[in-house]
Amino acid sequence: MPEYPAVAVACSAQGVLGVVEFDLSYDLGRAAERHEHLGKQAWIFSLAVQDEWRGRGVGAQLVCYVAQQAKADGATFLALAVQEEPSEARECRVRFFERLGMRRITSSPGDPAWGAPVAAILGRQPPS
Repeated sequence: MPEYPAVAVACSAQGVLGVVEFDLSYDLGRAAERHEHLGKQAWIFSLAVQDEWRGRGVGAQLVCYVAQQAKADGATFLALAVQEEPSEARECRVRFFERLGMRRITSSPGDPAWGAPVAAILGRQPPS
């Protein structure tokens, strides 16, 4: 992870709703010689949404914001890691990322990388 990732914060009059940490030039896939997603890659390191705001589009808007920034920077692929521990929370995260068009991009159990082409994520962009 870069020493200083970029951060985007979703706010309202009630305060902070969610936050995402990302880097537009962290190309872990290329470093791991994953040739199935050629081109420049961006990476999401963390995504968090306040409990009371989950299911209301905040997380999707933050991911779409990163995808927009990635596209503007020339990235063609957006990746992240879903925590591997088996739990109901993990299953919710997996369903969330699947709704955004992301899929597991590795088959190794110890390597939980997920991702999608930036254009696919932006094609599912929720209304603002």
